[in-house]
Amino acid sequence: MPFVFKISLALLIASLVGGQAWQHQDAAPGWDADASALRAECPAMGGPEKIDTLGDVVRLYDAYAIRLVGGAIGFNDGCAG
Repeated sequence: MPFVFKISLALLIASLVGGQAWQHQDAAPGWDADASALRAECPAMGGPEKIDTLGDVVRLYDAYAIRLVGGAIGFNDGCAG
């Protein structure tokens, strides 16, 4: 196996491990209030109910963005549904 592929494989594995590690860190205090504000603005949004980790924060923002973009392009009814 050429050296470049070995390095690429090592970087891929390192990014996988690093990408999983940050998601399990505790979220900062106050995220539940921010989540409640986002849910009030967009009641059709999914996402986690309780914000415990940074991964939950990312999933919350993903759900919010999906509803907003989906409504803008006509994929769903946005935050109204």
